[in-house]
Amino acid sequence: PLNSYFVVRHNVSTNSALMCAGVVVTNKLAIELRAQAVSAQDNVIGLARPLPVSLNDSGLISSGAFSPSPLPGNRTDELLYFDNTVASRNKSATTVYYYWNGAWRQVGIGTTDVGAATVLGAGSGVILRKGTNSISSFVWTNAPNW
Repeated sequence: PLNSYFVVRHNVSTNSALMCAGVVVTNKLAIELRAQAVSAQDNVIGLARPLPVSLNDSGLISSGAFSPSPLPGNRTDELLYFDNTVASRNKSATTVYYYWNGAWRQVGIGTTDVGAATVLGAGSGVILRKGTNSISSFVWTNAPNW
C-alpha cells in the first residue's frame, strides 16, 4: 500500500536492485497513524517521495501527528531509523529520534538539534512509535520539499 514499506529477504551474498516505475507524487500526502490507550503503537511507514526529507521538513510536528516529549528520558513518540547501507536480517533501529523543547533530538547524543537530518530517505522505511494516547488515530500531512 502507498506510504508503507516491505522487506525483501534472499539468501545470496550479492546485492539486488529493485526498479519501480510510476509517477512521482507531487501533492501533499496524508498518512494515517494509529495509537493505543494502553501501550505504544508501531506505525510502519515508507514515505513516497523521490528525494530525502529532513525531520524539520517532514511535517510530523506541524501536522500534530508526532507528539513532543516532556523530557529526554520520558519520550512520548519516537521515530526509529534503520541503516540500509548495512545488510542484516531482523536488525534493530540504528537511531531513535524524538522531539523535545522545540527541536528534534537523537537518543544518545544529548541536546543537539538534529532537525536538518534527512532521515526520511527516498524509498526507505521507518517506524513511528506512537506513545500511549486516548486518541486512536492521527493524520500526518507531508508537503513536497522540492
